[in-house]
Amino acid sequence: MEKNKRDIFVILGPTGSGKSACALELAKKIDGEIVNGDSRQIYKILSYGTCKPKQEQQASVPHHLYDFLEPHHPYNAGRYAKDAEKIILEILKREKNPIVVGGTGLYISALFDGLAELPEKDESVRAYWLKIANEHGKEALHNCLKKKDPEAAEKIPYQNIQRTLRALEVFSLTGKKISFLQKTAPKKNSIFNPLFYGLWWEKPVLKERLLKRAKEILPGLILETEWLIQHGFKGHEPALQSLGYQQTIRYLNKEIGKENLLNSLVLDTLHYAKRQITYFKRDHRIHWIKMEEPFNPKTILEKML
Repeated sequence: MEKNKRDIFVILGPTGSGKSACALELAKKIDGEIVNGDSRQIYKILSYGTCKPKQEQQASVPHHLYDFLEPHHPYNAGRYAKDAEKIILEILKREKNPIVVGGTGLYISALFDGLAELPEKDESVRAYWLKIANEHGKEALHNCLKKKDPEAAEKIPYQNIQRTLRALEVFSLTGKKISFLQKTAPKKNSIFNPLFYGLWWEKPVLKERLLKRAKEILPGLILETEWLIQHGFKGHEPALQSLGYQQTIRYLNKEIGKENLLNSLVLDTLHYAKRQITYFKRDHRIHWIKMEEPFNPKTILEKML
């Protein structure tokens, strides 16, 4: 640890790996406070689709950067880095121990390593790409990104139209791939000393965990999405680009059946988990903890402390 830098526990890994449960047990053990590092759990209302910690869990130890943003408001890694750093410093002032937990690699990188210098938004360029999405669909837009920046397309799900648009916008404005700019950007000298712990499951076991979770959350996801639509949300809001909501809207519109909804939720979640693992595997600072069933977060602490 560098002199005068405080250690910050960071728990990361793919969706469904048990990060929130491990963070909760760690917080209880070390008098900690949890800082969200998931780009979807920042939104109000959306709970089932984003798999936030339950209210009773959030009440047991302080949780930060959860449930604070309205679903129609955009948010990005730059804003997250500023907000999270401020909160971590406040936690340290209270002589508590911050624990960052989440699976959004770009947010974690922005907080501890900084972001690449990218051009400002250009509405005319953005409008060009947005027209393609509106006329031909999100997958067609994502296919454009695959041709120009395959590495970025691998990391960005086609449902995430904001990130897809941004990557295409950067390529149009600079002639350079956003993946290249992010990889070659100089890392900032963080004021913290992050201790990275990743939760690693064998692929078949993680698949079973995600299938089980999908079945458990599906009824709540349907009710939650129905409530959102009844209260004026149209489906294009940033929060509703999260996994599951677009397909659930199709189910509510009777375009697909419940079995197809479940299958698409599982498949999209598996693809997302694969992208997360790919992103994190390149960071050699991460200490990977091999996970096994039956899952017991208390036993994981022994490998962190």
